[in-house]
Amino acid sequence: MMSDKIVRFQFPEEIEKGYINLVNTSAPAREYYARNASGTSSSMKNVGRDVMCKLPIPLPPLAEQKRIVAKVDELMALVDRLEALGKAARETASRLLEAMVAELSGRAAA
Repeated sequence: MMSDKIVRFQFPEEIEKGYINLVNTSAPAREYYARNASGTSSSMKNVGRDVMCKLPIPLPPLAEQKRIVAKVDELMALVDRLEALGKAARETASRLLEAMVAELSGRAAA
């Protein structure tokens, strides 16, 4: 998706910007934007500022917003670590498989 315009929002101090970003990129928000997009071509849909302003946003107290953002950041860091471990495990398995094939076929491993 590529935006052809920039929309700037200012929020009061009682709203955590990171929380708004999480809500705005969530599946329900994407579904809302898809339902409310204008334009006739499926490849040229448009979402205007007024549609963005009307996105329903559940707004817990500021402390809860911050807790949610911190928890999501913590979980995303965990996902990143797990993906790195998975990649390292796949690389190790690939090297072991190559060594086993080389051993069984009588060739030296590279």
